[in-house]
Amino acid sequence: MRLTRRDFCLLGTAAGAAVLAGCGGGAGDAGSAGGTSSGGFSPRLDGDVSATLSVVSDYENFESLDEAALGFQSYYPGVTISHEHMDDFANTVAQRISSDPSVALVYLSAFHLDARYGLADQLVDLTQEDIDISAVDPKAYESCYLDGRLPYVPIWYRDLGLVANTDLLSREGLTIPQTYDDFVACCETLISKGYLPVQGHLGNLQYLFTPYAMNYLENSCTTEQFADIRDGKDGAGSALDTPFQFAFDQMAQGYFSYESAQTYEDFYNGAILKFFEGDVPFLAASTSTVSGMAKRESKSEAFQANPFSYEFCYAPFGADHPYVYRDTEGGFGISANCGEPDIAREFYRYCYTKDILNQFSELKGIPSTALEASNKLYDNLPSTDSLPDEYKAFAWDFDDPTRVVEYAFCDTIAPMISGEVTDLAGAEAKVIENARARVAEAGGSSS
Repeated sequence: MRLTRRDFCLLGTAAGAAVLAGCGGGAGDAGSAGGTSSGGFSPRLDGDVSATLSVVSDYENFESLDEAALGFQSYYPGVTISHEHMDDFANTVAQRISSDPSVALVYLSAFHLDARYGLADQLVDLTQEDIDISAVDPKAYESCYLDGRLPYVPIWYRDLGLVANTDLLSREGLTIPQTYDDFVACCETLISKGYLPVQGHLGNLQYLFTPYAMNYLENSCTTEQFADIRDGKDGAGSALDTPFQFAFDQMAQGYFSYESAQTYEDFYNGAILKFFEGDVPFLAASTSTVSGMAKRESKSEAFQANPFSYEFCYAPFGADHPYVYRDTEGGFGISANCGEPDIAREFYRYCYTKDILNQFSELKGIPSTALEASNKLYDNLPSTDSLPDEYKAFAWDFDDPTRVVEYAFCDTIAPMISGEVTDLAGAEAKVIENARARVAEAGGSSS
């Protein structure tokens, strides 16, 4: 049976639907005077306002935010908004914004809303604000509600799959596979021509089978079986035998190897630069990895000497379609202690217009949460709306806010590839061990 959403998600979705309909003057009240259109921005404040504010995050740099702040100055020349990186962000951000009124927005993910960090209470409840978020896909924030409050709205999605060297494939008479049969035929041809089809650091490869596993869990397991894995119950790992066996089968085919994975320095910079050497057909990757590729093209001597085209694609493991597993990547919340609350809210409105959401996406290289998303890196992908339910799974559809099951599965694939785990019994035990470790890390609660 397909899994049900968390109760608070259902309540949040109902609340979101109400405000998006213009009820109560909260987020999504597009009918109010001076409201934001879904594409552009209509300023509400006097153009001569002035302030110097910051947006804090755990990013070392945030070029797409810098660009948005520059664009905002075309409406409010006297307003300067800058990004600030914070060390030990999760543990210190709540204290920082509670004591610093210069902080306007906080960039965060669902992880940062865990009660142990105390951040949620320091953020404005967007359901009570006259801020139009109708340009955002409601699916993106339906799991962001906490006790009916909406502390932040994601701006990006995170997908898992492969990055294909499309020039290499074309040179060998191949195209990006869309089904498992296509994938097998493609890999067999590549092997016959001397290539190792799928590559990456172990940190890349361990996510290769996540879309298959999460779709299997949603379509073939009961809510009780899922909860038992999440809660680390003895014997519950057997519910994942089919995805584990699928992964073992792919390893036996020789489509990727642990030996190759060991030649990659890391799963981000090192993986990207090795892919740019030009002889890797597919790099196992998330869209977070893709986000770092454009800026590293100039850092690769091999790519500069012999540039090629590449595309992200979903995991081609289904009978008729690829599998999609989607989560949110991060978004902004408004500091409740900001000393310039009107300007903070105005900048928030600006960031959540369709045009700026897609600008964030284009500059960062991650899929946009805009309903009318546009990014040339992903325009080739099939729309998730066009795929049958059995080929798409969304993280927010699972009763697992800290993603225990997803990460426990990934943390099991890695030792399977390395040879530490060699059979289903070992995988079953390992995934439960990993789930328990994840729960302990989150303070002893999986929900």
